[in-house]
Amino acid sequence: METIFKAEILTAVATKEVLNVAIHNGVFHSDDVFCVALLCRLTKECGTTLNVVRTRDAQELQKADMRIDVGGKYSETTWDFDHHQNDPELVQPEGIKHAAIGLLAKWCLKPEFLALFREKYLLGLEHQDNTGKPHPQYSSIGFMVQPFVPAYGEKADFDAHFEAAVAVAEIVLDRCIKTVEGQLQSEADFPSTVEESLNDGKVVVLKHWLPITHSLHPELAFTIVPVPAGYSIVGINGHLLKQDVWGLNGEQIQQACGYDGVFVHKAGFTATMKTLEGAKTLCLQSL
Repeated sequence: METIFKAEILTAVATKEVLNVAIHNGVFHSDDVFCVALLCRLTKECGTTLNVVRTRDAQELQKADMRIDVGGKYSETTWDFDHHQNDPELVQPEGIKHAAIGLLAKWCLKPEFLALFREKYLLGLEHQDNTGKPHPQYSSIGFMVQPFVPAYGEKADFDAHFEAAVAVAEIVLDRCIKTVEGQLQSEADFPSTVEESLNDGKVVVLKHWLPITHSLHPELAFTIVPVPAGYSIVGINGHLLKQDVWGLNGEQIQQACGYDGVFVHKAGFTATMKTLEGAKTLCLQSL
């Protein structure tokens, strides 16, 4: 797919032979680690060398082109991306305060990419950075780099551990970006993939599997997709199959809903039925 970055940001960064970025030294968090990983991708695309200086020294901060997670200021104009201020403007509609990675992403990523990337990966990461806890709804990729903070009894070479964490974060970020790009393509393909729609679009039969962005399809309750064993059912937006079929297999499903099935998950969010008619019937019975 085409670049995920805004054209004006690519142009601005490409004018610099070296992008000097200041980030606080000492203990690091997933927030600043993923900021550097994102900047690595941005500068590579621009043909610019990225130079990261880990410092809190005021003079060093002033000399840098960009300040990340340090400096007490947020301004896209001056390339300052700190989030530690008590500014209500930094709190997002979901009640999650921005972290530096969210501010940086908002500055450099295209809006259509950012919207899905934010929902899938940024909100959970920002919540983790601001609270130290997982969010009940949004998962965080930040926990993947936590083990790189020096362990008890280990030599506290924070800069070396930071570089190791960034190397892993680059790999994780690359996979996240590919996932979002695939999800956006899935949304573009969605209309042509629908074979049949039932009950005002609450149940759809798809020609083949594709990832569903739940927030973009609030009306969806179940998808049905052909698989080698028959037809797979997946609950969407928290919808579950009727409880009396949970954990059933084979003939037990026939007795419960009137059609042959392979299995129903014990938590009720997915099942496989042997026929399309059986899959549609079970979904409609579960609405």
